[in-house]
Amino acid sequence: MNAPVNFNDVEDLVFASFVRVLRGAPARNKLQCFGLIARDSWRRVRQDVVDELQRLAESGGLVEQFGVDAVQATLANAFSDEGIR
Repeated sequence: MNAPVNFNDVEDLVFASFVRVLRGAPARNKLQCFGLIARDSWRRVRQDVVDELQRLAESGGLVEQFGVDAVQATLANAFSDEGIR
C-alpha cells in the first residue's frame, strides 16, 4: 500500500486519501469508514460509466435520432432494472 502516488492523477490522490483515512480510523470505526469509502468509490465509477455511455449515445447518433431525454431515460431504466441508483 506504499506504492508511489502520481500527484497528477486525481484517482491516485483520492485512493491515497482513502488509505490514510482507513489507517487513521479508530478500530471500532474502520468497517464503517470502509463502507463510506466503498460508497464514494462506487459513485465515482458509476459516474464515469454514465459519462462514457452518454458519449457513446452521442457518437452513435442516438441523441440526434431520439433526443437526450430518451437516451437518459433509457440509461435510468437500465440501471434501475439492476437496482443501481
